[in-house]
Amino acid sequence: VKYSREEFLREEEDRKERSQELENGWGLESNPAWEKFGFRGAVAKLLYERGAELVERGQQREGRSLMRKAVRFANCARLARSGTCARYPLEHKFFIPQGCEVIFCRECAHRARQALFVAYFQVIRNAVLEFAGEWEAYDALHRVLADTRTELRFRAEAENSLRELWARVGGQLRKQGWVLARINFTIWSDGSEITPERVKKMNGAVRSTMQTSIGKARGYGMLFMDEVGFETRGHIRERKAGGLNLHAHGLYFGPYLDWERTRDLWMRETEKRFPQVSRGFWVQAVRGLKSDPEGAIRHALNHMLKYVSKPPAVTAARLTSLIAAFNTAKRVHSLGLFYGKKPKREKRDCPCPKCRSIGIASTISFQGDVLPNGGCIPRLASIEELRAQGYQPLYGDGRTSNFGDVVREYTDGDSP
Repeated sequence: VKYSREEFLREEEDRKERSQELENGWGLESNPAWEKFGFRGAVAKLLYERGAELVERGQQREGRSLMRKAVRFANCARLARSGTCARYPLEHKFFIPQGCEVIFCRECAHRARQALFVAYFQVIRNAVLEFAGEWEAYDALHRVLADTRTELRFRAEAENSLRELWARVGGQLRKQGWVLARINFTIWSDGSEITPERVKKMNGAVRSTMQTSIGKARGYGMLFMDEVGFETRGHIRERKAGGLNLHAHGLYFGPYLDWERTRDLWMRETEKRFPQVSRGFWVQAVRGLKSDPEGAIRHALNHMLKYVSKPPAVTAARLTSLIAAFNTAKRVHSLGLFYGKKPKREKRDCPCPKCRSIGIASTISFQGDVLPNGGCIPRLASIEELRAQGYQPLYGDGRTSNFGDVVREYTDGDSP
């Protein structure tokens, strides 16, 4: 939906003035600009100051990155893109919050979890199918089921064939002795602050341990993510290392893994990289891989990715330290058969959820300024203003309302 260029320029000028007002007082103890953002402002202020210190020490790239993250973190979910239904623009009005995409942000965590699940479910599923030699047959059946013009009798036949295909996959995995397993690596911690260097060393130790244990770089597949403990006490009497216990949760697909040998390799690798050797290695097979491979992958991946949305801290200082620790380090990593390009999602028009609920086909048109080259600068407005004008939140990617729907959409199964 196009609105006048004068309105767009006026709103853009207002946004620039508000941003300049905030920027003029950054880093000052007496500056009230950060305070109006509450807890987020406290974290953002500390994060910005850390970035400024790095810039002063000559670490321009890392420092500027933290400073930009501070501004994004403070403004997360305050602004949103607005859009209206093509059929009923006055009644069906929606907005999508503008996230900051900063690690450990609770507002962005669920969207990040959705994106990771959609991408890596396909990566892992395809790796299992290719290992069993059933990828081409699966792809053909999937195309039949995805085609809305397919007749009911052919659809039923395709569904039966798909069940038989997964049974063959399970039989092939049984024959080859391959497993799907949850796997954990933990390093010893004395409660000191986690640093980017420490994170990178742990990730390097995980990679080296797995490659040495299996013997072939492409002889297995593994996805793992870095995790930290929670700051305050929970179900246990006392938090070990003050909740700063860096560890990794992984999902492993490959031949049977010898626990004792892999533990010894992990001890050797941690002894090389850290002051104290670590014995923290754990592995457990995922149930159901042989009988229902697709379901086992779905449930295991969902279980692992729950840590993306797990809050790590309750104080601004701790959360700032953790964001800074992962400033130049990735949190999610793929190895072996799971390494490579994640499938690109097909670009589709965003359907109107209200129209879809009553069986009407209609799409959402997002408001903004249309450029001569065909592009568009989206209109951003405060969520408070949009709600006052009758706009409602449009969750996920516009086609789903929660994580369970994402699971169903991309796996043709029940949500976990």
